Amino acid sequence: MSITAKDKKIILRLLKDNPGYDFRTILSLAPTVSETRNGITQMKSPFESSEGDLWEYWEELKRTGVIRAIDHLNPDRFTLTEKGRRIAESGGGELETDLVELDKLVVDPRLRAIVAGLSSEDAVFKAFKHIEERVRERAKLPADEVGASLVTKALNPKSGSLRITTCQTGSEQEGVFMLFRGGVLFLKNPSSHRTVDWTDPRRAAEAILFADFLLGLLEKAIER
Repeated sequence: MSITAKDKKIILRLLKDNPGYDFRTILSLAPTVSETRNGITQMKSPFESSEGDLWEYWEELKRTGVIRAIDHLNPDRFTLTEKGRRIAESGGGELETDLVELDKLVVDPRLRAIVAGLSSEDAVFKAFKHIEERVRERAKLPADEVGASLVTKALNPKSGSLRITTCQTGSEQEGVFMLFRGGVLFLKNPSSHRTVDWTDPRRAAEAILFADFLLGLLEKAIER
């Protein structure tokens, strides 16, 4: 796909100002520009990219959660998601997932559905809140068990109620416990108390993939 940054901005701006447009409407209603040749003024499309490249970008907007159908009755008419509005309001057209397509990399289907279309901060926070929920579910602990205390009661190598079957030594079990505890304390808790600005979406993607890795370990857990 070869689409200019200018064309990306035009598409997102049109969707921001006119929710409910489909691809063909975007092409037909885009503001035209005048061009004078041999004394004759003609109107031409402002898009510099081919229609094929514009279509690929449109499909990428859908795939990466930047746009969504306005409702189930109008599957071909689209509006910006929260993530898309944030990108459009920043004046850019680059997608946070241009470099890393999480929908192709995240293995756990529940996690994949949770983070789809969210901003970086919301995605990381909800990914690790989901870690807490899955640990609590697996360990059969009550709802008032949260955070580091929850992880300790579930995965502490000496007193926890769960054991990861892929761990062959006590030190490996301790390592898993520390991974979960560190993830909750460092990647989930800060957003519970303040705004965390994930300026590099690649780092946010790495955090989400780490959450996916932890969920894969948790699937190997059994009760002691």
